Amino acid sequence: MEQTLRERQLAEFLDRVPMGILAVDTAGKTIYKNAFAESLLGQPVDQGIAAGDLPKRFGSFVAGTETPYPPERSAIARALNGE
Repeated sequence: MEQTLRERQLAEFLDRVPMGILAVDTAGKTIYKNAFAESLLGQPVDQGIAAGDLPKRFGSFVAGTETPYPPERSAIARALNGE
């Protein structure tokens, strides 16, 4: 699919932002991630990975514990649920 100039400019901008950015579609599949997000996570983020699989894949835990972070409590899951 050919990107428009605006889409390329937006992608270039997002790739340079000094914070991790990860976007998902309405089905919760990863559609965009910038390099900073991958550097924070310490590994590549596969296009299309389900948002619910992110905490398990990247070792997210409840703060101060060794309890895996519940996928349904993630910001992505909550946003997809309309919160």
